Amino acid sequence: MDNKMRYKFHQDFISNVIKINEVYEWPKSLIKFCNGSYSSEKNNYLDALEKDMLWMSSPICFNDPFDCAININYEKIKFEQYSKTTHLLFEEKAAEEFLNRTDVKSLFNKLVKLHKFNFMENAKNFCNNVFVSCFSEISNLSSLRMWSHYANSHKGFCLEYDFFEILKNISQGQHILPIFYSKNYNFDYLRIRKSNIELRKFLLDFAFTKSNEWEYEKEWRLFSINESHASKTGYLITFIRPKKIYLGCKAENKLKEQLISICKKKKIELYQIYMEIGTYNLLYRKIDL
Repeated sequence: MDNKMRYKFHQDFISNVIKINEVYEWPKSLIKFCNGSYSSEKNNYLDALEKDMLWMSSPICFNDPFDCAININYEKIKFEQYSKTTHLLFEEKAAEEFLNRTDVKSLFNKLVKLHKFNFMENAKNFCNNVFVSCFSEISNLSSLRMWSHYANSHKGFCLEYDFFEILKNISQGQHILPIFYSKNYNFDYLRIRKSNIELRKFLLDFAFTKSNEWEYEKEWRLFSINESHASKTGYLITFIRPKKIYLGCKAENKLKEQLISICKKKKIELYQIYMEIGTYNLLYRKIDL
């Protein structure tokens, strides 16, 4: 799905007119790159795979500081609100004279400082309840950057899921949507009036919009708000089984042996990524189990 189609998808989601039979260039499969390292002899991705589960991460662990962050000019927006209210109460000239008074500016400054702390605390608490799991489109399976950045420099593995099976099995309150990549930061937290349209727009701006520097990721994201896991780095949810697994071209034997065991038991196809001789291409071959 290209970025123009992602934008159309977002606009339709805001208007609540998404239909599964619409032509949105739906991906047939989504892939998830996984780290191949072991912490205390354990790999959390393998642990989740064994249990038919999925790790939902807190955005505080992400490599993009803007991701799921409320990064707005609070003072500017509040002063705009005060100005708008003043212009509703007075005629244009009287409103401007009132707003330019030194004592009024001082009062507004005090009000902003008084409420800013509460706003920042509320925003922080909300962000601590947010958890996501990130996927990419199948066309990125041979991406050198994706294997390097998200699969432990090609030492990890990649899971392939049927996209429509994901859609059929996600729980109530969860969303799986494409990321839209933008040059501009248009997030507006303070003007939400809690209509369904405004809440859907807030969700898209907050969790499903990123800088266009990340466009190569072709990301889709499973999103959930879960207060019972607030401030944790993440938690596991029940999830569908992948249909294929790919071993990175630098994966170690220990990881390969574990994945062979899991794939045999769960009847999942296993493939080995390898470097094509004489090119910069990554290819893959099926491993005979």
